[in-house]
Amino acid sequence: MSGFSNMLSKLNIDQGGIDIPMKKKTVHVSGKEVSFFNKIFDMVDYDGDDKISGKEGAQFLRRSGLDNDVLGEIWKLACNGKDKPTLSRNYWMIACMLVACAQQEGEPSIKAIANETFELPDFNLNADSDYSENVTLPDGAKTFQVTVGKPHTVGSILNKHTEYTITVKTSMENYPDSNLKIDRRYSDFEWLYNRLARAFPGRVIPPIPEKQSRNRFDKDFVEGRRLALQKFLDEVTQDPTFAVTYDVQVFFTASTEGMEAARSIMPFGDGVLSDMVNKAVAATRSGVAKVVETTTGNVVDTIDQTTEFGDVEYNLTKYSEYVKKVVACGEKMVSAEAASGKAFVDMSGYFTNFVVVARTFEDVDSLDYFTKASDNLKEIGSYEKLDSNAQNEGFVTDLRMFSGKAMSVCQVIHNRDRCNKEIEKADAAIEKAKAKVQEAKAEGKKAVKKAKEAVEKAKEKKEAKEKASESVLQGVKDGVINFHKDRVQMGIESLTRYANQRVDFCDEMQNKCASLINLLGYTAEELRDSNLRIKGYAEDEAAYAAALDALDAADEEPPVREDSDDSDSDSDKSDSDSDSDSDSDSDRKPVKGKKAAKKAKKESSSDESSDDDSDSDSDDDSDSDSDDSDSDSDDSDSDSDDKKKKSKKAAKKPVKKAKKSKKDSDSDSDYAAM
Repeated sequence: MSGFSNMLSKLNIDQGGIDIPMKKKTVHVSGKEVSFFNKIFDMVDYDGDDKISGKEGAQFLRRSGLDNDVLGEIWKLACNGKDKPTLSRNYWMIACMLVACAQQEGEPSIKAIANETFELPDFNLNADSDYSENVTLPDGAKTFQVTVGKPHTVGSILNKHTEYTITVKTSMENYPDSNLKIDRRYSDFEWLYNRLARAFPGRVIPPIPEKQSRNRFDKDFVEGRRLALQKFLDEVTQDPTFAVTYDVQVFFTASTEGMEAARSIMPFGDGVLSDMVNKAVAATRSGVAKVVETTTGNVVDTIDQTTEFGDVEYNLTKYSEYVKKVVACGEKMVSAEAASGKAFVDMSGYFTNFVVVARTFEDVDSLDYFTKASDNLKEIGSYEKLDSNAQNEGFVTDLRMFSGKAMSVCQVIHNRDRCNKEIEKADAAIEKAKAKVQEAKAEGKKAVKKAKEAVEKAKEKKEAKEKASESVLQGVKDGVINFHKDRVQMGIESLTRYANQRVDFCDEMQNKCASLINLLGYTAEELRDSNLRIKGYAEDEAAYAAALDALDAADEEPPVREDSDDSDSDSDKSDSDSDSDSDSDSDRKPVKGKKAAKKAKKESSSDESSDDDSDSDSDDDSDSDSDDSDSDSDDSDSDSDDKKKKSKKAAKKPVKKAKKSKKDSDSDSDYAAM
C-alpha cells in the first residue's frame, strides 16, 4: 500500500473504517479496529520507519498465547501468501484480525475475517495479566546502563512540556537493539510506575517525584526531578522482576508516538499514584490497631495478620511530609551555592573585561595580577557549581527517595485494601450465583447444572482473590519492615557521604584561596606586615576620632575672661624678648625665673624623650650665657634692669628656655675640649 493509504487509515478512524484488498477477498476494518491496530503498530514500530520486522512482530504476536506454528501461518496470510520480512501498517491490521479469528475460532482465515466480525484480539496488555515471556537478566544488575540526560522544553507556549533524553545500553536479547535513544516526559515515567504497581501489588515500587504545577519549568526543579527519575530507572532495571516486564521494554523501545499509543491501550486502571496520595493524606489513627511496635525505635518483625494498616499509613505519611521539608531546605542550600558559584564566574568575567580595557592605557605587566585573579575566581566559581550539583545528586536526591519510598509502602497498603474489596465482590457474586441455582430448578436439570457451574467458578475466583490478598499482605509486612531498616542504614550512609563531601569542599576551597594568594606573589611575612599596617591604620583612625572628640569637648567649655587673654598675649611677647636678651646677663636672673624653670622641668618629666632634649638645651644655654657675661660686663647693669621686668613674663614658657640653655652648655664644653 502507498504512504497515502497508510495516512488515510489513520484519518478514517471515526469514518467507518477502511477496506484493505487482499489476494482473494477485500477485508473491511472497522473504525474501532483501525484505532486499536494503529496504536499497536506505533508501539511496536520502535524505529518509526512505518514497517514492522519479523522479529518485532513475532515477539508481540506471541503475547496472544497462540502457538508459533499458528503465528507463522498468520504472518504468511497477512503477506498474501508470501514470506515477507516486514509488514506495512495495513497488512499489520490484517495480521491482528487473523489473531482474533484464531483465538475465537481456533484457526486463522482470510475468508472468515472478510465475512465475520470478531472481538478485538487479546494481547495480554492489562496490567494484571499473568503473561510472561520467561526471560531473565543475562548480566544481572549490569544488564542495563541507563542515563537520563539534561531536560529540554518541547511544544508551543500554550502547550509546552519538558522531555528527558534517555540513552540505554542493554544486553537483553528480546530488545530490538542494544543501543537505544529515546525522549520521555514525566507522564511516561508516571505510566511506568503505575503499571508496575498494578502488576506487582505486593511489591514496593521505586518512587518517582511527585507532580508540581507551579514553577515546573524552573531550572533547579527540573534538574532535581531529573535526578529522581534517574534513581527510579536505576532501581527498576536492577530488579530482576521489574526489568524483564513488557512495560519496561515498551518504555525503553517505543518511539515518542508509540509511547503515546501505549499509554492509551495499556492503561493502569484508576489513577494509582494520585489515589495513593489522597488516601494517605486522609489516613487516620482512630480505631486502628498499631502494626509496628516500638520500644527502642526498632521495628518488630511480627505484624498482626488481621490488622488493617491505617496507623502505619498515617506514620509513613507524616514521615514523608517532614522529609519533604528537609528536602526543601536542602534545595535552598543547593540553589544558594549555585548562585554563589555563578557570582564568582561573573566576577571573573568582569575582571577580564577590565583588563582588556585597561591595557589601552596601562602597562601589561602591571595588570598581570588582575588576570591571575580572574582565572582563579573562575576556578572557584566553577568548583562551587560542581559542588552544588554533587549535593543535589547525593544528599538531596537521597532525601527525595526516602520520602518517596514511604509513599510507595502506602501504595502496597492500598493494594491490600483493593484486594479485600475484590474479595467482598467475589462473595457477592457467589451469593448471586447461588440464588440463580434456585431459580434454575424451575427450568430443568441442565439449567441447574449450569447455575452450579457458575457458583463453582465464582468460588474459584474468590480463592484466587484471597490468595492474591495474602501475597499482598506479606508484601505489606515486608515493605514496612524493610523500609524502617533501610531508612536507618541508608540514612546513616547518606549523611556520612554528605559530611565527607562538605569536608572535601572546604579543603578544596581553602587550597584555591591559598592558590590565589600565591599567584599574587605575597609571602607570609608580607601578609603579616599587611595585617599589622591595617591594625596601625585602625589605631590612627581611633586616635584621630578621639582628638576630634576632644576638640568638640573644648568648644563646649565656658569662655576665658578678656584680661586673662591679654596676659597670655603679653606672655607670648615677653617669651620672644627673653630669647633675644637672656644672653646678656645670666648671672643675675630673678628668683621668679628660677622657679619658672623648675616648674617647667616638672611639667616636662612626663615624657622621657622630651626630658633628654630639655637637659641638653639647658646646658648649652647656660654655657652661652657665661661667655656672654664675660664679654659684655659693661652692659650688664642696664640689661639687668630690663631682665627683671621681662623675667616675670618669661616664666610662662620655661620649657623652651630650658632647651636653649642646654644647647649652649654643650657647645661651651665642646669648645673647651678643643
